[in-house]
Amino acid sequence: MDGIFSFLKDASESFGGATSFSDRLNSKYSALILVIFALLTTTRQYISEPISCWCPSDFTEEQVDYVNKCSANNRATNAFISFIPPDQVCWTTSTYHLPESIREIPKEFQVVQKVSYYQWIPLMAVGQAVMFLVPKIMWGVLNKKSGIAVNSVTNAAKERHKIVHQGDAEKIMEFMVKTMGKFLKELSWDQCIAYESQTLAKTGGKLWPCPCWIKLYVVIYGNYLTCLYIITKIFYILNVILQIILLNAFLQTNFNMYGIETMSRMVKGEDWTTSHRFPRIAMCNFIIRAMGENMHRYSVQCAIPINLIHEIFYIFLWFWLVFLFITTSCSLFSWTFLSFPKGKRISFVRNKLYADGSLKRRLDVQTERLFVDFVIKYLRRDGCLIARLVARNTGDVVAADLLGGLWRDFVPKFKKFEARRSLANPGLFERGRLPSELFKNFPKITEPVPEADEEEPEVNANLISKDIQKSGLPPV
Repeated sequence: MDGIFSFLKDASESFGGATSFSDRLNSKYSALILVIFALLTTTRQYISEPISCWCPSDFTEEQVDYVNKCSANNRATNAFISFIPPDQVCWTTSTYHLPESIREIPKEFQVVQKVSYYQWIPLMAVGQAVMFLVPKIMWGVLNKKSGIAVNSVTNAAKERHKIVHQGDAEKIMEFMVKTMGKFLKELSWDQCIAYESQTLAKTGGKLWPCPCWIKLYVVIYGNYLTCLYIITKIFYILNVILQIILLNAFLQTNFNMYGIETMSRMVKGEDWTTSHRFPRIAMCNFIIRAMGENMHRYSVQCAIPINLIHEIFYIFLWFWLVFLFITTSCSLFSWTFLSFPKGKRISFVRNKLYADGSLKRRLDVQTERLFVDFVIKYLRRDGCLIARLVARNTGDVVAADLLGGLWRDFVPKFKKFEARRSLANPGLFERGRLPSELFKNFPKITEPVPEADEEEPEVNANLISKDIQKSGLPPV
C-alpha cells in the first residue's frame, strides 16, 4: 500500500509537478481514490466471500460445504456427478436481478439482463486511475519542449518557501531567476523590429514587411506553455466526460443519471442503497452434468454483500465526477481569462513588484514604458504563467521575489540593448517609434526604391545620427 502511494506521489512530482488545485484534484486525488477502491474490492473478492448462494436441499453436505466456503481450487466429484460449486459458477459467469414483484422464477435460462461486471470492477478502477494521469503526463513531457522544465522552477519555489536560513533561500531564488532568465534570454519580440530596420536602411527608405516565419516564431515563442496548459485542462474535462460514457457501457445502465436518481429516492424516503444496478440478492442459473447426456438445471438465490461497497462507491464516484467537471471548467475559464488579456498580466506583475518593493507606485513615462515592455515583450504569456503557478503552489511572497529578481535582471540588460541598438543605425527606424519631424529632414527615406538596374543609394548612418542631434529631437 505504501509503495502504491509513493508511486503516485513520485508520478505527481515527476510529470509536471507545476499544477493548480483543480489539476491535482484530477491527477492526484482522483487516481488515489480509484486505486484504494481497486485494492479494497480485490481484497474482498480474493480473501473473503464475495458471493454466497443458498443451495437446494438435495445437495450433499460436502456440496453445501463447498458452496459456503467458496473454495476456488476444489471440485466435488463422484462416480455420477462432476460438480462445480454454484457460487463459483455464479461469480465467474453471471447473475441476474429478479424483482420481488415477479413471483415465478423464469423456466428458461434466457434472462433479459444479466450482471457480469463484478469481477472486472477492480481492473476498471485501475484503468480509470490511469486515464486521470494521462493529461498530467502529457503536460509534464511536453512543457519541457519549450526549453524549461516548469516543475523545476515550482519545486525550487516550494523549497524556498520551506527554508528559514536566509543564505540558502537566496541561493534557491538565484537559481530560479537564473533558470527563468535563460528561458527568457532571447528578446524574440525585437526580431521583427531588427529585420524591418535593416531593410529600411538597406533600401534607402522602403520598409519590407517582416517575414511570416519570424512573426510565427515570435508568437509561438512566448505562448507555447500557456496554450499547452489550457489544452491540458480541456483534456481533464474531456476525460471526465469519457469516463461517464465508459461507465454507462461498463455498468450497462444510464450512469449519467445515477446520482440524480439516488437523490430522488432519498427525497421520496425510499431506500437509496437498493438498486437493480448492484443487487445484493440475485438469481443464478447453472447446470450439473451427470453420466451420459443427463443435465440437471438449477436456479439458486445468491447474496452478494460486496455490492453494498460497489453501490456506495459508484454513488460517490458520480458526485465526484460532477464536482471535477465543475471545478475544472471554472479553472479553465479562470486561467484563460487571466492568461490572455494584456491588462490582467500587467496588473498581476505590477502588484507583485509593488509587494517586492522593486517598483514604485508612481512611474515616469520612460519607466512605465520599460515596465510594459518587461511584461509584454520579455515575460510574455509563458513567463506570467510560470509566475502564477509559483504563486498558486507556494504563495505570493515567493512569486514576488521571483518577479523582482527578473525585473532587476531585465533593466540593465534592456538598457544595454537599447544603447547598442541606438548605436546601430537600423535601430533608429523602429516602426511606430520615430517622430514625424525626422522624415521632414530626410526626404530620401520616404522616396521610392530605385529600380533593380540602378545603383542603390547608401544611407550614411553617421550623417543621420548627426542630423538627428542637430534637429534637437530626443534620442529614440
